[in-house]
Amino acid sequence: MIQKSIKRKLVVLIGLIILAISTGMGAIFYINAYNALVSNIGKTFPQIATQAANTVQASLDEHINELKIISSMDEIKNGSDINNKLSVLKAQNNANGSIKMGYADVNGIITYTDGTKANIKDKVYFKEALAGKSYVDDPVVAADKKSMSMVYAVPIKNNNSITGVLVSVRDGLELSEMIKKISFGKTGSAYMINSKSVSIAYVDKSMPLNKYNSIEQAKKDPSLKGIADMQKKMIAGKTGLSKYFWGGKYSYGGFAPVKKEGWSIVVILNENELLSELSGLKKSIAMYSILFLIGGILVTYFIADKISKKIKYSEEVLNVLATGDFSKDIRGKYLESKDEIGNMVNSMSLMKNSISSIIKAFRNTSDKIENNSQNLSNISENMKSSSNNVSIAIQEVANGAGNQANDLVEITNSLNVFSDGLEGIVSNLKDINTETLTMNELANGSSSNMDSLIEAVKNISFSFENLQDKIINFNSSIKDVSNIVNIINSIADETNLLALNASIEAARAGESGKSFAVVANEIRKLAEQTKVSSHNITDLIASLSKNTKLIMSNTDNMKNDLDSQVDVINNTMDSFKSIIEVIKNVMPKIQSVNSASENIKEEKDSIVEKVEDASSAAEEISASAEEITASSDEMSNLAKEVSVASKELNLMTKEMGLQIGKFKTQ
Repeated sequence: MIQKSIKRKLVVLIGLIILAISTGMGAIFYINAYNALVSNIGKTFPQIATQAANTVQASLDEHINELKIISSMDEIKNGSDINNKLSVLKAQNNANGSIKMGYADVNGIITYTDGTKANIKDKVYFKEALAGKSYVDDPVVAADKKSMSMVYAVPIKNNNSITGVLVSVRDGLELSEMIKKISFGKTGSAYMINSKSVSIAYVDKSMPLNKYNSIEQAKKDPSLKGIADMQKKMIAGKTGLSKYFWGGKYSYGGFAPVKKEGWSIVVILNENELLSELSGLKKSIAMYSILFLIGGILVTYFIADKISKKIKYSEEVLNVLATGDFSKDIRGKYLESKDEIGNMVNSMSLMKNSISSIIKAFRNTSDKIENNSQNLSNISENMKSSSNNVSIAIQEVANGAGNQANDLVEITNSLNVFSDGLEGIVSNLKDINTETLTMNELANGSSSNMDSLIEAVKNISFSFENLQDKIINFNSSIKDVSNIVNIINSIADETNLLALNASIEAARAGESGKSFAVVANEIRKLAEQTKVSSHNITDLIASLSKNTKLIMSNTDNMKNDLDSQVDVINNTMDSFKSIIEVIKNVMPKIQSVNSASENIKEEKDSIVEKVEDASSAAEEISASAEEITASSDEMSNLAKEVSVASKELNLMTKEMGLQIGKFKTQ
């Protein structure tokens, strides 16, 4: 199995931690920078849109002021001839870049510099100007959708009274040209919508020419919801920032109102361009994270290498101690280390010294035990020799008395064996007598139970016979019911036939027989229902009859089985009676043998008592000699045990010395 070093584990683990920390901090820095950038855009984009709106408003106000100056000319405000007015307007028209200009009287009749006339009294710009207000109308798309025009209108005043309206028709696409000048970055641009969310100025002029409306388009395309929501805020006159999806990419739009006209302008920038400013930050974060990771791994490797060397040295020391070598010293530089590994090395040094001292003490003690055990062995051998001599002398004294006692003991033992056998016979005869009585009682009880069983079987047989009779009667009743149903069927058929004849006769009778025909028809229906019901009853009766036959067949079988059981029980009863008779004949014989064995036992006890009296004297003679011999033997045995124990102790001390010799100490 490949061992994974602590150094490698530390380097990998801390490297992963550093990677996680650097990645997390980099992500946090990037997110904070992104949020700061978006927050900055949220402030600057609406300001840019406001400035653009002010620029557009200033341009519109400039054209309005030009018209006000023209309207204040004497030739225009005084009641001079219309041709003179048109001459002045033509000169001004060429100077200010209008498509055409026109003078409208208070009735709304306008004459343009190109010679055309029209009635504009219903136009909003005319009504507003006639009310004393300057007005700029929304750009209007031409019928061919290739051009746009927009109308500027100011009131013509003479002595504080409005005498007419001065109108200037300009190119509506000049708003788009104005919007083109608003640009920043690579993708930054702007566009303008009116109060109905219709594009009136766009870098792409096709958008205002086609009257593009994002809110209406969002109803068909859900992906335009973001831009539609932004334009709803714009037409509400709000200033702010929105993020929306357009043209397959996300963009940010800052918007502000052109307040006097009810328009709104928005400046937009693609999100990718916006985030491109963060790409440098992203690269820097990645580079510093990698450098931080490499530096952390190097530092971790250096620290782990130092720790690994200390742990490896500790492992080497433990391996040497495990072999029993306590003679080598532990290096001082590891003992002087103040960290946990240094504490562990100091503990190993203390353990080595302690175990070494213990081994030395064991070695000295082992030598002393070996010497003492040898002395003890010699003493025990001398004791054993002396006790053997005493035992031999006493044994010769006791032999004479012992022989006589042995003969009597053999007689006594024979009688005891005979007595034990006789007692066993008597006991077995008693057990046989008891078991015979028990067998007699059980046989009598079983005979009584068999009688009860025969009586119960007879009762069951009688009950089955009654059940068979009832089933036969029931089957007969079912046949009677079947006959009755057949009669009902025939009556129903006849009733049905009579009802049919009655219906025919009623039909012949005409109107007077209608009520009778109804009654005959109802009778016929009842007859048919009766026939259907009787058929159902017939089917049920047939099923009952079939089941009844099966029951009768099964009851016959059961009765035959009961009769067979009665025969078996009667045979068993006869056997029990024979057994009871045999037991009654055996019991007196067993009791006679039991009495004879009791008498033999009493005579045996008398013989044994006399033999025991004869042997007691011999036993008393040899008792003293035996006691002396026993004491001598006991002392001899003790001497042997001491000798054996001293030899075993000597061997154990030698073995312990060999084992302790395996350890090396200073």
